Amino acid sequence: MKMRYYTPSNWEWNRALPIGNGRLGGMVFGENEIEHIQVNEDSIWGNSYHDRVNSNAKDNLPKIRELIFAGKIPEAERLMKLSLTAVPESQAFYQTAGNVYINLIKEQGKAQVVERGLDLDKAIAYVIADDGETKYYRECLASFDEQVIAFNYYSDEKVSIDCSYNCSPVRTDISQDENTLYYYGKSMDDAVEYVVGLRCVCDGANADVMSNHIICEDADSITVYVSIETSFYCENPFEKVRERLDEAECKGYEKIKEEHIKDYSNLADACSLTLGEMDEKPNKYENIEYLFENLNSENGNKKIESINQLINIYFRFGRYLLISSSRPGFLPANLQGIWNNDFTPPWGSKFTININAQMNYWSAERLNLSSLHEPLFAHIKRMETHGREVASNMYGCGGIVAHHNTDIWGDCAPQDTYNPATYWPMGFAWLCTHIWDHYEYTGDEEFLKDMYEIIKESTQFFIDYLVEYNGKLVTCPSVSPENTYILPDGTKGCNGFGCTMDNEILRDLFKINIRSAKILGEDKEYIEKLEAVLSKLPEVKIGSKGQILEWFNEYDEAEKGHRHISHLYGLFPSSQFSFDETPKLMEAARKSLEDRLAHGGGHTGWSRAWIIAMFARLRDGANAYKNLVALLEKSTLPNLFDNHPPFQIDGNFGSIAAISEMLIQSHRDILNEDEERVVYILPAIPDEWKSGSVKGLVVRGGASFDFSWKDGKVISLKVKANKKYKALVRVNDKEMALNLDDLEEFKLI
Repeated sequence: MKMRYYTPSNWEWNRALPIGNGRLGGMVFGENEIEHIQVNEDSIWGNSYHDRVNSNAKDNLPKIRELIFAGKIPEAERLMKLSLTAVPESQAFYQTAGNVYINLIKEQGKAQVVERGLDLDKAIAYVIADDGETKYYRECLASFDEQVIAFNYYSDEKVSIDCSYNCSPVRTDISQDENTLYYYGKSMDDAVEYVVGLRCVCDGANADVMSNHIICEDADSITVYVSIETSFYCENPFEKVRERLDEAECKGYEKIKEEHIKDYSNLADACSLTLGEMDEKPNKYENIEYLFENLNSENGNKKIESINQLINIYFRFGRYLLISSSRPGFLPANLQGIWNNDFTPPWGSKFTININAQMNYWSAERLNLSSLHEPLFAHIKRMETHGREVASNMYGCGGIVAHHNTDIWGDCAPQDTYNPATYWPMGFAWLCTHIWDHYEYTGDEEFLKDMYEIIKESTQFFIDYLVEYNGKLVTCPSVSPENTYILPDGTKGCNGFGCTMDNEILRDLFKINIRSAKILGEDKEYIEKLEAVLSKLPEVKIGSKGQILEWFNEYDEAEKGHRHISHLYGLFPSSQFSFDETPKLMEAARKSLEDRLAHGGGHTGWSRAWIIAMFARLRDGANAYKNLVALLEKSTLPNLFDNHPPFQIDGNFGSIAAISEMLIQSHRDILNEDEERVVYILPAIPDEWKSGSVKGLVVRGGASFDFSWKDGKVISLKVKANKKYKALVRVNDKEMALNLDDLEEFKLI
């Protein structure tokens, strides 16, 4: 499967195509006469770590709570800005690593790009140019094994290039050897030192270094290797760069390419989706511009066919992005994955943990990419020490806390002075739910044991932090992420107590701690303490209009179509709402969701992805599909990146997780210890998906499902268990019992 384009990117970053190996990223532009590769390395961040906790926080916390409970919100928020805001206000931020320019000398003034694309079966970006007599071929990949970006250039005739690197306005020192240039730079605040190495290897010719250019003329083929290393990962970045380049040159491009495809395919081919049937001429249905044009076609069948094929590609591309931006041993995917063209990107391209970082990993377990979840868990550990310090020094509490952002250093103090978001102490707690997700899908008790103390310290913080109000234990202060309410006197406020999302996250967190402790045989006395606190958390409330209340009290919303739908966390990604156990909450959740959309909700890509997942949980395939099409029409850039706007990668990842929820569901309450699980096949299938097939969708309990359907009915179904697995499978309006041993495969239909 390929993403094909038939014109250059015209120097537009949102038309360039991404490559990556989890640490190194590149945006391949595919221009006429020149190749431009904008490069990233995941640890080049500006700003060093600072202890930013405001020294006035702990002493003023009781007064802030007093003002909030008295309804004096403006006074409380003024005091919060003065006493809780971190000093300095901002964490570190992700930076670009610069640009590689490769002038294609023999194409100058003659050749035109006739096709460029991204091969989603091989993880290779490619360009074909033609001058009427000769075709020129370019390939670009990011090798995980060799940790280099490799650009290969050839044609039927001799080829020549002039290669250079630029990271303006950052000043870089330069050194050279026979066919290599080394650039030495520092991120802002000298936080990270890095070295960029460019090496040109020519077949049938020699490379010459002149000033800050590498030139090779009349070669049979040319390969440019790019290596970037930083002080974050190693003590001597220069030596590591030279070592990487030597190894790459010794191995050679063809061998690197072969190993790269094998490494990528092992992950990419584990899961797939096919909606409809492929046309006899697949090129037309891989032409992204053609598919987008057909979204507005008056021909109903042609429109549906094009939408479904675009979804096929989008699904494959989403998994490609996670493989390319999140690999064990490196940092997790940030707001832009690893692809960032700026020195001061929007929101710092950080790890935003009031939805975005979590959404990045919703698909990891479901779509058979469990190992790619590891960078998030490693970063949770990186946050551990700082989170403990913030809990103690800012709040006078034990345990671990983080707010709505973190960075490369694992900073857990508040970010910015944005009242609707900054003073929210739930970020680390939400991250901890991913620990349970990984265990639920894999059954890995060693992993759970390794992460158990982190879960426990997160619950310990809230045991200390929660305060009693009208017989309930509530968070205070806190917010419903980024939203604003209106008090009866018309005053607007953001901060409050006992917000619905807080209670939902805490309900999950405490249940996860209880269940984990029982599995591991730990902490019987602590379980009793957790159960006591859990019983005093506020229940989810239904308001006067039949909606889920977002705050502890019922208020009007300042922005009724707000992008965050935080109070429906219990519907998705949590499993607290269900048709069997809480039908009234399911109906109230639908009401809330419909109200959001009626007032313009879903206007960001990631918000639309969340909406799709929620409709899937409501088993409403028609509305899930409607919003998936809206995401493609309104929130998808030409290169299929998600558009907030601007580009954020969370919508790409959230939407493919939502697609999987339309196809299969296996959620249940965390405290449910029943050995037999329930799996729903095609719970939210739209009429437009008349036929299709999937392979490798993973459910909780560790089983993998392959199935195909026609006219809404499953016609084949195969299950493979990664460990002993027992389930009741609901398919085609029937229930089928399943009881499998380790690694057993069974064909149900």
